[in-house]
Amino acid sequence: MKRYHNIIRALVVSLAMLVVAVPAHAVEQPDIHDLWSMGNEAYAAEDYDKAIEMYNAIVDRGYESDMLYYNLGNAYYKRGKSNTNAQGKGFNSGELGRAILYYERALMLNPDMKDARYNLDIAYALTDAPEAVPVGFMTDLWRSMSGAASSNTWTIVSLVMFGVTLALVLVFLLVNSILWRKVSFFVAIATLLLFIFSTAFATTQRTVEQQENRAIIVCNDTAAIHSEPSNKSTVLRTHSQGVAVEVLRNEKEWSEVKFADGEKGWIRTDYIEVI
Repeated sequence: MKRYHNIIRALVVSLAMLVVAVPAHAVEQPDIHDLWSMGNEAYAAEDYDKAIEMYNAIVDRGYESDMLYYNLGNAYYKRGKSNTNAQGKGFNSGELGRAILYYERALMLNPDMKDARYNLDIAYALTDAPEAVPVGFMTDLWRSMSGAASSNTWTIVSLVMFGVTLALVLVFLLVNSILWRKVSFFVAIATLLLFIFSTAFATTQRTVEQQENRAIIVCNDTAAIHSEPSNKSTVLRTHSQGVAVEVLRNEKEWSEVKFADGEKGWIRTDYIEVI
């Protein structure tokens, strides 16, 4: 009988320890708001290692936002500027590529984020990215016009122009004044054209924003671009971190990529990260 009492007592003690241990373990895990605050405080104190650790901890839990990615990009950029080698070259641990990656991700979520766009342009200027293939004047003009605003902004403009066009059509049908009928007719044609163009711009920009095959080279130093998916194949070119590529296909630990100048080659998949 005493043996049974000892067994029961041991079970009770074990259960009590589990009950106590679970809350204690849970308390040790800071919530998202705490991680965000600690990351911001570390960044303000110029402790970029800790800031990156806190922000990445939020990302690892499955959260994302334009400000989170923007702050991560800034933290990587700031740390990289001071992380120099013996020759004084900065971004010695791949921080430039990571900064560009997170600025791009911030803009994917919020294309109108001007600070992220500004910082991204500064970061890209430090890379050895190849020049883009020249395009025709009309194509370049179309891309520039559609890229002047986000797809959401163009969608709003499109809806407004559609509403104005309908209102002008009603004016044309219901008003007896010849002057107002003429004015509403010609203005309706103009707003209809604006509706068509803004809708086309929204579609074009949406396609650009949702490209899922864009990636950034995030290696620490330089990445070799091979003619075939093998280290023994010919090296076509080398590129430093931060260069954007288009991923065409994957083959085991290799990815075929296309550069802005149109050249294709193979790079190790762990040297790039999809935006």
